[in-house]
Amino acid sequence: MTEGTKKRGRTGGRQKGTPNKLTHAMKDYLEWKNFSVPQKLMDLYEDTSNELLKYKILELMTTYCYPIPKVDIPDNDTDPIDVENMLEQFEHVSNEALAVIANREKKDQ
Repeated sequence: MTEGTKKRGRTGGRQKGTPNKLTHAMKDYLEWKNFSVPQKLMDLYEDTSNELLKYKILELMTTYCYPIPKVDIPDNDTDPIDVENMLEQFEHVSNEALAVIANREKKDQ
């Protein structure tokens, strides 16, 4: 923060978690068309042999299963960042996401 400024709370706008109008309209349209983004991603994943594309699809699909983990960043340089812990958290979330996807594939077969 710059000198002379104070941290303020929310003073207006949408309530937390409320999608903007365009996002809401797009979700309504996709629902009206019976279009399932996760299902289409699974279809693409199964239909391609391109490993990079498969990785990107898995990466995108995890956003439907897990929120982005929040990492606390120290306010000053005296607190070291625990990189090992951050990597362990990331690996744990990634493994859980892959397990969920694998379980869904087994159920669909």
